[in-house]
Amino acid sequence: MKKLIKKIVLLLAATILATVLWFAGLQQTYARVLSFTTNTVLSAAGRTSGIQVEKQDDAHVFQIYTIIENQQAQYPQKYSILLLPSVMMFAWIAFTPFFRKPKEAIRSSFILFLVFLFTQVVFLLLLTAYYSSPIASFFYDVMMDGFYIIALGIIIIDNLIDPVF
Repeated sequence: MKKLIKKIVLLLAATILATVLWFAGLQQTYARVLSFTTNTVLSAAGRTSGIQVEKQDDAHVFQIYTIIENQQAQYPQKYSILLLPSVMMFAWIAFTPFFRKPKEAIRSSFILFLVFLFTQVVFLLLLTAYYSSPIASFFYDVMMDGFYIIALGIIIIDNLIDPVF
């Protein structure tokens, strides 16, 4: 029972640390990583769309640049909804090395990060096609509120593969 309490306290501490770091600037850094990764994928695919991180009216947004009906268009998307579940992932990534061998912890953390980054990049790719593809807009809307569930699912799967709890 004491081990379980220790694990819960460490997980809470990792969550608090991740949250403090998140609001101290990690959010903007991660948003830039996401926009860079998404723009790299878009460039490789030959698309003329792009994403930039900007601040509008005291809110941080992804500014989407794309072509809609053969005309240049741009629209903002606040990134707090998309990025806040990342705190869960970063907290889990910070927590698990205490209970895994170093090599396994590094491998697991790297895989978790890439899987979650992949889902968010897919989301941003859908966002660039939101107004030009009904399929993209449908899947974007489905994923919009699902990132907490996606993050939780990744954490549960990771815990099933290499149990910490």
